[in-house]
This record gives sequence, C-alpha cells and structure tokens, in this order.
Amino acid sequence: MPARRRKGWRHLGATNLFVAHAGGHSFGPEKAMRVYQNNSVLRRRYPDAERRFDAFVARDPLRPAREALQQLLAPQERPPETPSPAPAHWPALAQSCPAAAG
Repeated sequence: MPARRRKGWRHLGATNLFVAHAGGHSFGPEKAMRVYQNNSVLRRRYPDAERRFDAFVARDPLRPAREALQQLLAPQERPPETPSPAPAHWPALAQSCPAAAG
C-alpha cells in the first residue's frame, strides 16, 4: 500500500469544479525552470509515478464527466475534437496537476 494511502490521503477528481488558468502567468518567466526542477523532485520521490500516470490516462476515469460537459456545450462552442483526458506525456503532469498520477 502506498504511503499516501496509509496516511489517509486519496487523489480525487472533482467533476463539479472548474479552475481557470491564464496561460503561464502563474509562474511568470520562472515557469520553465520550476517545471524542470519539480519534475526532477517528482521522479526522485515517486519513481513509479510515470507508470501510474500512464495507467490513469489509459483508464480515463473522468471520461463520463468530460463527455457530459461536452454534451452541454452549444455546438458552436464545442471543441472540434475530444480533448485527451490528461497530458499525453509525463513532463506535462507537473504543469497541470502533480496529483493526477494517483
């Protein structure tokens, strides 16, 4: 059992919550450096995170919620393609949500 579970931690997807991000403004010009440093820390602390993240993407547990939201969008507002459930490559994980490897 992972340490986070022994401590009572769980990763959840809040399908009733929307968080807007304005591009890379959160970190400003330091973003690339922070992403590189944080990915290094994540890989050292959680060597199995990339495998677990890939499994999360393959399971796609948020698909029903994503599809329901897309059905609610007006046709003119609907994205032309269904977006992937999560970043397709591990380094993007730190940019979006380190907990997604869950």
